[in-house]
Amino acid sequence: MMKIRVVFLRDASPYAAGEAAGFEEAEARRLKAEGMVAIPDEENDPADDGSDQGGGDGTAGDLVVIPENWHDLHHATRKKLAREISGEEPADTAAADAVIAAEVDRRAAAAEPGE
Repeated sequence: MMKIRVVFLRDASPYAAGEAAGFEEAEARRLKAEGMVAIPDEENDPADDGSDQGGGDGTAGDLVVIPENWHDLHHATRKKLAREISGEEPADTAAADAVIAAEVDRRAAAAEPGE
């Protein structure tokens, strides 16, 4: 059976929001229907539609789902999220927060029409 890569949109033990995992197709579809995960590799998925989950300009950060409540995530989860966005280990939590905030701003700017 084929596994599908999903990204959690909110915490669901043992997974934290923003973490990716592989599930059998039926389970992945069930989790998506419940609003627990996004399936970034599918067309028309919220993580790939150019909305707040990705600017769509082809940068590596576009593939990373950034939960709206990212400020509330555990510091280790924020550091992991920043590492996934930038490809580099952040020096500390403040650096991780700066990477995430910059990516959120970049996506917002990319989503603005005519700018």
